[in-house]
Amino acid sequence: MKKNRSTQIHIFLGKLIFFWGFMQIALVGLAYFGVTTTMYHAIGGVLLSVMALVMLITAITGKLGGRHIGLSVLLLLLVFPVQGFLVHAPVVPSVARALHPLFGISIMFLARYLGVQAAGKK
Repeated sequence: MKKNRSTQIHIFLGKLIFFWGFMQIALVGLAYFGVTTTMYHAIGGVLLSVMALVMLITAITGKLGGRHIGLSVLLLLLVFPVQGFLVHAPVVPSVARALHPLFGISIMFLARYLGVQAAGKK
């Protein structure tokens, strides 16, 4: 059965966020070794936020179900407020800031999971 357009976009974005996560790792590595600035990594984070928002919208419009929509909300919350807060809030201890890369990896795999689940729905 052919998927509706919203579901197709949702699946594509799940894959894109997963692979973009590897690009984010490369960008921050390049910045760490002085090849570029961290601005490119930050811009990539903003793009991830937009992609996560569109994934939520396509989960709703594609009628992918309550659990799927809920996980899409979780994805958006992990990308936008949580990741940004961990990096930019001065009150956060360094040990908590160290969770930023771990949350990044969890975002990658959650997006991939959502894409795979949407591809399997009839």
